[in-house]
Amino acid sequence: MHERKRGLLARTNAFLRGVLLSCAVVVGGLLIAWLAVTSQVHDGIRREVERQFAERYREFRVTVRHARMYEGRGVAIHGLSVSRRGDNRQLAYVSEVFAECAVDAELLLSGQKPRAKHVHLAGLKLWAERQEDGTWDIERLWPLPEFGSSNVPVSVRDATVEVSDPRGGRRSFSFRNVCLEMTPSAAAVKIEAAGGTSSSTLFRGRAEGDYFEGIDFEGCIDAAQNAWSVSGRVDGLQWSAPLQAALPLAVQQRLSAAVAVHGRLDLTFSASNGKHAADSPRFLVNGALVSGQIQDRRLPFPLFDVRGRFELSNERIWLDQGFARNGTTTVTMQLEQRGWQADAPLTVAGAARQLELDRRFLEVLPPDLQDDWQKYYPAGTIDAEFRLEFDGRRHACRWKR
Repeated sequence: MHERKRGLLARTNAFLRGVLLSCAVVVGGLLIAWLAVTSQVHDGIRREVERQFAERYREFRVTVRHARMYEGRGVAIHGLSVSRRGDNRQLAYVSEVFAECAVDAELLLSGQKPRAKHVHLAGLKLWAERQEDGTWDIERLWPLPEFGSSNVPVSVRDATVEVSDPRGGRRSFSFRNVCLEMTPSAAAVKIEAAGGTSSSTLFRGRAEGDYFEGIDFEGCIDAAQNAWSVSGRVDGLQWSAPLQAALPLAVQQRLSAAVAVHGRLDLTFSASNGKHAADSPRFLVNGALVSGQIQDRRLPFPLFDVRGRFELSNERIWLDQGFARNGTTTVTMQLEQRGWQADAPLTVAGAARQLELDRRFLEVLPPDLQDDWQKYYPAGTIDAEFRLEFDGRRHACRWKR
């Protein structure tokens, strides 16, 4: 009796072990198959992303570390790198790209491309370098490859941009903690809703930097029309010799007249490209200088507590409400220079209080004015109004005590 019970229990136990082992084999097989399919999907995504970017950027080398599908949510791309083929210098690196879309393995394995609803970039790094012909190498990264749609919203977080100009000695400065939102313009949305394509994109963002507290900006890019515009404001810009030395050579040359000025600037700006490819960009900058200093060999003495409002555009350099002092001497001034060339017409008008006249003035005057000065050898302390004009060839100076 007992032996029959033990035999029944043994057979039951063996049966259960066989069932469990079979289930384990089936589940293991299914798991292996699922992992194989998932791995195939992930690797297929990585290869497809590399292919699309490589097709768009034929002159660059593109690599993707790995990719992953999140069913029903989207696709994540990690370690996207774009570099130049010749010297392998990196132009762009993205730690993660996440494309929101309704996606599953069956859809991807069938070769269909899901339509992205939104693209998120985290840990973006860009290295922009000025070329010998005056262009920037990252210009060739635009427009971006399509993510199932010609124009989808893009969000960028925690980005870094390093700008350098190797001409005449390497210069570089960086933008940090860059946040950017890019959305299709209203016109682009209407065109795409009608079945057409458009590359008109609006953008807005904020960044911090080595020489300023923050910059807020917004604008529009239309790749099809080769048109762009941008406007914004800069807070707490520390205008100084290190910043001037870091600027691209073309910008540095345009602002050479301000090389002797140091101080804090708060400003607004706007810029757009010209109607023709050869045209220089149009720009307008309005701002205020506070807590400044001027040390220029063309002045008889350094100036402190410099402040004033200014405007810079393609046509002119304009200064109003200018104020500076040296000891008890104070100077107020207005300035307008009509153009940026060395012989641009210039008008400077102002007033000086408690101004001490001595040989320091003679040493900094233009040669044609030194002759007039030596006729009278003025000396002492005066209050005076002055007006200096330069027509591109000769200086004219008038004083009124």
